[in-house]
Amino acid sequence: MFRPKFQLILSTEHFYPSTAICLGSQMISIIDFLETKLPPHTWYSADINAIGQATKKYNLQSRIIKKLGTASSLIKICAEIDQFLSGVFFAIQGSQQCESIDIEVDTEDNPFRILNIDGILLEIRAFDTSFFNFFSENEKILKELSENFKSHVKQDNTYTWNDLQT
Repeated sequence: MFRPKFQLILSTEHFYPSTAICLGSQMISIIDFLETKLPPHTWYSADINAIGQATKKYNLQSRIIKKLGTASSLIKICAEIDQFLSGVFFAIQGSQQCESIDIEVDTEDNPFRILNIDGILLEIRAFDTSFFNFFSENEKILKELSENFKSHVKQDNTYTWNDLQT
């Protein structure tokens, strides 16, 4: 069960001198940075809409979570994207065998939503060419990102007792 408690937001100010955000090249820099910080993992995505050829080429538009594979696979996709209009990415611990996870997610889902998926280390949302939004249960992962990109981690304390019982 994924119950993110921590959030980090990166916008254009964190990618100076760039004047745009949610670029494929920025996502590559994020993935490159994370590769040495995360335990062995597999990348998944859903709800990808982007300027560039990769969205259709790799059939990434579905809201069903789809396996992308290694960081190298995700970087290859991002290299073919000029800018993300939307997208949800998950780093899931281990080398997952399933090609998809039969759960629908959307870039505009509520922040800190709970997902019935084990092993999620990190969720990244590319939001409307406005910012990258990161969620995790592990504050350390986001703190390392925040130090590298000069941002700060927020903690969510809004879970209700009913949320924690599911």
